[in-house]
Amino acid sequence: IFQKLKNESPKFRHKIVAVAGDIAQPGLGLSPADRDLLAREVTIVFNVAATVRFDEKIKDAVAINISGPKEILTLCRSMANLR
Repeated sequence: IFQKLKNESPKFRHKIVAVAGDIAQPGLGLSPADRDLLAREVTIVFNVAATVRFDEKIKDAVAINISGPKEILTLCRSMANLR
């Protein structure tokens, strides 16, 4: 996938910005400034956060695998440029 991106859009890396957060925290653990940035600028979202551990505490597994994606969907609703 990245090779295709490099070929079609060589400057794609300049569009990727890391932000600190935590999928298991309310509001994804994002700062208000990062939340605003994402809402204004993001066009595509990939959720790859998950726990696949069989010995994970159920509370943690629910926070990561169920509540986290719900928080992502809530954030996505605020994204003006989401495709």
